[in-house]
Amino acid sequence: MLAVKRKQGRLYADLQGWFAWADQQRFQGIVHSYAQTVNKNHGRIEMRRCWALSDPQAFAVIRHYGGWAGL
Repeated sequence: MLAVKRKQGRLYADLQGWFAWADQQRFQGIVHSYAQTVNKNHGRIEMRRCWALSDPQAFAVIRHYGGWAGL
């Protein structure tokens, strides 16, 4: 799992753009998994969603991806 914050500029922008595109495609033909949890605490409902990508082609859109070899 890779946590990315908005202050990580290009990486954040690349991933945000890729996920926006994948969402438009409804993740059709993209190797991925999805999990969701829903909890009710302190009078509010918390929903957490996680998409995990297994498709190596997905990472081709990340700038400087070649530098991630062996990660």
